Amino acid sequence: MRARRAGDRIKLDDAHHHDLKKVFQDGSVPTWWRHQIPLLCAATEQGEEILAVGQLVRSPQAVNRGLTLVWEAPVFHP
Repeated sequence: MRARRAGDRIKLDDAHHHDLKKVFQDGSVPTWWRHQIPLLCAATEQGEEILAVGQLVRSPQAVNRGLTLVWEAPVFHP
């Protein structure tokens, strides 16, 4: 597990890689909160693959392995 880095991408069901920025936008995650969401990663021959972005999305690899990232965000009170 790790925090987000600039340029991170995840491979989703359509077999394309998606920028995490777009994943967060689609999930309506505020920009100030995005660095708090954990990423579940796995080492690969090419380096590293993101398997899950918080509870927003999972890669096909994570789904096939039955992996789910369960994360409860702290309550924010403005």
